[in-house]
Amino acid sequence: MKRGFCALLAAIMLLLITDVPSNVYAVDTDSCNLSQTVYAELDDGAGNVELVSGRLVDSGAVHSSSKIDGAIATYAFDLYAADNTLTTKDSDGAAASTVYLTIEYKTKNTPTEYLLTRVSGYWKIHVSNVQVTQAYLNYGCNGSFPQIVQNQYVNDRSVNNNFSYTTGFTKYVADVIGSAVGANLRLTYKMGTSRTWSFRLYNNIVTP
Repeated sequence: MKRGFCALLAAIMLLLITDVPSNVYAVDTDSCNLSQTVYAELDDGAGNVELVSGRLVDSGAVHSSSKIDGAIATYAFDLYAADNTLTTKDSDGAAASTVYLTIEYKTKNTPTEYLLTRVSGYWKIHVSNVQVTQAYLNYGCNGSFPQIVQNQYVNDRSVNNNFSYTTGFTKYVADVIGSAVGANLRLTYKMGTSRTWSFRLYNNIVTP
């Protein structure tokens, strides 16, 4: 069964286990292949939310010994510093931080079934007065076909920089409506002595 809703905007970039505003999405333009751009959110804590564009920087096969043992997708997200604030606009100031979020997954069958096998990531800080004070990772592989899978997820796992986790998941999930396979990462940034921002980014190969 071919995924009939590929022509639509790929639905909300969201694991079933996490609430995300409906304007966070990936545009899927090439027969359900990986999107070149996805969107994250930068929240200043005062009700102002900016969408952050993330770019696909790595994709392809993962090799184990002499065989292909899955695939990888990495997106990078940039933040900038201007006038004592973090922003998404590179024309306003210097690069402040870049975050990378990677998922590894296996596929089989038609319609395609996915198994999330590993989640990893790291961030770089480019200016001295910016730091990450907290980081929480969510990831999951859930759906209802070819079987009901509801318990393959991890919520709010505290992570440090340069993290990498094998999921331990064993059940594949088909790319059909209601399934979700991927990860999101939530960082708290601090600039200077007190001001903070919440930054949430997404990397899902299947969205509900």
